[in-house]
Amino acid sequence: MVIEIDSLSHTFSGSTAPAVEIARLTLGDESFVSIVGSSGSGKSTLLRIIAGLLNPTAGQISLDGNSPHEKRHAGELGFIFQSPTLLPWRTALQNILLPCELQGGRLKNRQHDVNALLSLVGLSAEDTRKRPSQLSGGMQMRVSLARALITRPGLLLMDEPFAALDDILRLQLQEEVRRIHCEQNIASVLVTHNIREAVAMSDRVLVLGDQPAQITADIAVELPVVRNNDVRRSPEFQGLINEVTDALHQVV
Repeated sequence: MVIEIDSLSHTFSGSTAPAVEIARLTLGDESFVSIVGSSGSGKSTLLRIIAGLLNPTAGQISLDGNSPHEKRHAGELGFIFQSPTLLPWRTALQNILLPCELQGGRLKNRQHDVNALLSLVGLSAEDTRKRPSQLSGGMQMRVSLARALITRPGLLLMDEPFAALDDILRLQLQEEVRRIHCEQNIASVLVTHNIREAVAMSDRVLVLGDQPAQITADIAVELPVVRNNDVRRSPEFQGLINEVTDALHQVV
């Protein structure tokens, strides 16, 4: 899915200054893009505009030529929040299938499709019978990921999804989401404040400056498709971390 932004700005109610100003931006089909910036820089605001959860005050945004609202209501966008945001009274499987229910059952949710999705995100049949309170934080995030993918979206949007996880689990899920992105050919946009995470997962890193948020650097990540430990230890990987860090220092 191709995202096109032209002269976009967003000003929150009660404020006189825009929080986000993006002159022009195109995010290519099937790419993995990370957006980094300091806290309060407008990263999440921009992501919510892309998702159609916020309307821009001015300018245009289109997803494959359609509005974000149209794509979201058609089930073509998947969104993962920092918190898993699961309904506590429903089982994991019922949470995963919620988007299908909201679409009036029009989306494909045949049992073999569900089984393939569970295998993709690392959930067992036993896991799906549990309620969120019976699952670890990592398993809850896997349920959230499965729910975002159940509609077979063309675009996956993620807002700091691994921030609350321990380092080992965070690394594991980074690799798995990257793998799913590649296997499913899903365009992906990740908001993160973690530079190493951005480089490890992305094909492109956008750096946002503050007040209002503007793209101050657009850095291509030219690394092997599979980001294993050898890649993470390479001089090229460290060089990209340094490049993103230097770009952030220039705007902080």
